[in-house]
Amino acid sequence: MSEMGTGQGSGGPGRIRALPVKRGMAGVNTNDVAAEPCSSACASALFDLMPVPVFIYDLDGLGILSANEAAVAVYGWPREELLSMSFADIRPPEEIPALLDVISREGASLRVLAESCHWRKNGTRFPVEVTSRPIEIDGRLARLAVVQDVSARKAAESRAREQEQRVSLLARQIPAIVWTADLDLRITASIGAGLPALGLTQGELCGRFLRDVLGPSGGVYVDYHKRALSGESVSYETLYEKHVYQVHIEPRRDLEGHITGIIAMALDVTDQHQIREQARLAESRLRVFAGQIPAVLWSTDRDLRFTWGDGAGLGNLGLRPGEVTGVPLAEYFQNRDPDYEPIAAHRAALSGETVTFETEFQGRAFHCCVEPLLDAHGVVTGTIGAALDITERKRAEEQVQHQAEYDALTDLPNRSLFDRELGSAIDRAKVAASRLAVVFLDLDNFKRVNDALGHLVGDELLRAAANRLKETVRFGDIVSRIGGDEFLLLLPGIDGREGSTCVAEKVLATLSRPFYIQGREIFTSASLGISIFPEDGADPETLIKHADAAMYRAKEAGRSGFQYHHPGDSQRAMQRVSLEGELRRAVCGNGGFVLHYQPQVCLQSGRVNGLEALIRWRHLERGLLCPAEFLGFAEELGLILPIGDWVLGEAARTASAWAENPSLARRPRLAVNIHPFELRERHFLARIDEAMKKTGCDPGLLDFEITESAAMGNIDLSVRVLRQLRERGFHLSIDDFGTGHSSLTYLKLLPVDRVKIDRVFVHDIASDARDRAIVSSVVNLGHALGLSVVAEGVETPEQESCLCDLGCDEAQGFLMSPAVALEDAARLLESSPRWWAAGWPSTGEA
Repeated sequence: MSEMGTGQGSGGPGRIRALPVKRGMAGVNTNDVAAEPCSSACASALFDLMPVPVFIYDLDGLGILSANEAAVAVYGWPREELLSMSFADIRPPEEIPALLDVISREGASLRVLAESCHWRKNGTRFPVEVTSRPIEIDGRLARLAVVQDVSARKAAESRAREQEQRVSLLARQIPAIVWTADLDLRITASIGAGLPALGLTQGELCGRFLRDVLGPSGGVYVDYHKRALSGESVSYETLYEKHVYQVHIEPRRDLEGHITGIIAMALDVTDQHQIREQARLAESRLRVFAGQIPAVLWSTDRDLRFTWGDGAGLGNLGLRPGEVTGVPLAEYFQNRDPDYEPIAAHRAALSGETVTFETEFQGRAFHCCVEPLLDAHGVVTGTIGAALDITERKRAEEQVQHQAEYDALTDLPNRSLFDRELGSAIDRAKVAASRLAVVFLDLDNFKRVNDALGHLVGDELLRAAANRLKETVRFGDIVSRIGGDEFLLLLPGIDGREGSTCVAEKVLATLSRPFYIQGREIFTSASLGISIFPEDGADPETLIKHADAAMYRAKEAGRSGFQYHHPGDSQRAMQRVSLEGELRRAVCGNGGFVLHYQPQVCLQSGRVNGLEALIRWRHLERGLLCPAEFLGFAEELGLILPIGDWVLGEAARTASAWAENPSLARRPRLAVNIHPFELRERHFLARIDEAMKKTGCDPGLLDFEITESAAMGNIDLSVRVLRQLRERGFHLSIDDFGTGHSSLTYLKLLPVDRVKIDRVFVHDIASDARDRAIVSSVVNLGHALGLSVVAEGVETPEQESCLCDLGCDEAQGFLMSPAVALEDAARLLESSPRWWAAGWPSTGEA
């Protein structure tokens, strides 16, 4: 810069006189200086002691007249050489014209030369600030120049400018707001790329007080700035105009360290805050997820040391979240082979693989997945894994598998598993050239027990029989329940018929012992059919089929025994299959079933009071079949309900027709037998109501007969159902009375109209005093309870006479009439009293 400054004072040039040219301050004329405040010697000493360069140069030629020691040191020229130079020699050439122009115009004025640039002897340039004033030497004007090296200041200023530029650039690039404020918290500057987000421009906030900018709710933030004015560095996070800012405030100090205000920066961290919030939510969801599912989650470093562990599944292992942190993976798998799958999976994950596997640990089953844990650059830093506790699923699968292969009631192998075991046993027998036996077992009269005592008792009997069978057979034998009361036994390694006979006899003996179920003593037996490999078949299906056929032959032989397969069994089995088809077609309404009617007559008047409807089956080849010839088979096939529905519908139509027949003087009741299974069927009453609705029959025309054993099987159910039948208007009878185990208390509870004495007590009534006593007791008991008494199986006049003497009300049997067809039954209703004494009807079917 040129030496252009502001003149100071009006006293003109200085009065230093007699300074010897080219010699320095030591040659100053002391007489001329005597008037100055100090002596010339003192002035010379002060000149040389100045710590900064001082020059005196001639205004005419700019020759250097004098230079102090500091000038010599700073510029690098020896004094003699320096005094031979011009003041222009130490200035850049481009600045000389400006310097001469100033001197020519204002040489006599006091000037402060602001800034310039000087040379050193070594050729380097350095910035200076020159203060000069005119002086008089020996009557000539000269100038005294004091030079201040401002290199350090200039460097500092440059650094400050650069810093300011960097801050400005940074503020313009990042979403931040930077502001400064004075001690009164008046904003003195505001810059930053974050200003537009608030609708502001750079510098717009200048001059405004911080409290006015923040508004009434900004008091706490003003306090933060006041804390910075006290010398504290303050940081906080705040929400302003839907933006999240991270604010940092520092005190602002001058060179002496005094606080002159504050400088603050607010960084817009809305995006980062959202990311953090999303990460927090993700972490929370993960924590909730990990806390809800039976899983174990973990991570390890490259040394396979756990760095994290969480998950609800930890509790099943006796651990808590975070407890495994820092523990080596190998510590949880001590004494394991290095190739143990969980360890090998983690090593594979460190190599970049993802591995899934199933394993067991501390009695729990887990489905595991281990994969590499990568940093932001894709470098494997460890592993991360998840193990889903599938213990319950495994147990459920095992249970499902067990249910698929084992009978739910007895827990014995079912038919499917038995077939597989039999197939394997046949393969082994072929290799060993040995024999095996298949035993088909069916409990005798089980349906009668089931119907009489109910399904709960029947189920208990099946379980008890299954347990006895397992205890009876040999080790290695297999007992299977294939449904209902049927069982299969596999006897591998048997010694032909001799060995299987021994097992069969033991089975029959153990099943013949009484069973004690629900306080009852129940007896049963079994019929067994046996087939031998390889004589009777070489595959499971054939062996089982032949054993089944042999079992039916055992039943035909009198039950409670066993039979071996015989070639004729197949023919009988085919006949049963054929009979089953014919019976099903008859049930489906293809004809064949008919009702016959047996009269129940009053012993006093000899007239018909009622008739019992009895089903018959007109078989195309075997003729008319009685119930005993096909109802047992129908029970096995589950056809009792549709047959019962047919009987009820047909009987209701017949009773309605008789009631509407004007030629009949009386409306007889029609008795219909109710099978025990029907009584316990849940829709029994609904089926009866439907039949009455379809036929339009008056319930008072029908009399439902229930056997004593069926009624006593489930007394609560019987009482409830019979009461509902009575409420509908039906008559009710107890059939086969005396053959069951009913008590007088239960009999009193049953809402019945009559009891029927079983034929076994009537057969010898004329000759056996004990039978006569029993019948007399039943008659007296019935009358005492207000019931009518009917005797079954009356076949002789002696029996009739005896029953009359004992006061029995009605009789039913071949003496009066066997069961007859509908047309003959109508004739009986029109016949005269005691028609049987005249020998009518002459024909009939039992």
